[in-house]
Amino acid sequence: MNEAVPDWKWGAWVLGDMADVLRRACDAVGRATDVVRVEAAPPRTSEELPQVTLVIPSERGLFRLRTEIAESEYPVRFIGRPTGQRWTAEVLGVRLVVTLEAGDAS
Repeated sequence: MNEAVPDWKWGAWVLGDMADVLRRACDAVGRATDVVRVEAAPPRTSEELPQVTLVIPSERGLFRLRTEIAESEYPVRFIGRPTGQRWTAEVLGVRLVVTLEAGDAS
């Protein structure tokens, strides 16, 4: 990936900040969520939220997690239209992207 380096003049993100972002995502989805891969990224601008992407191994897990987030104690705002492959939400100050592992449709 050859993405441009974000402009950090408005503030810098350090490893501890990213650990906090992952903790908030974990609080939102639960510590027992089955994942294949997790990616965390700082926001590109001061108006954006940090993003955590969870790659889920099964379609059942993708839908179960969306239902659990919708019914959780935390305020959530779903972004866009969910598909059988992916959904996005803002919860606990994190943009959460949950996507199905490529090639899985169980």
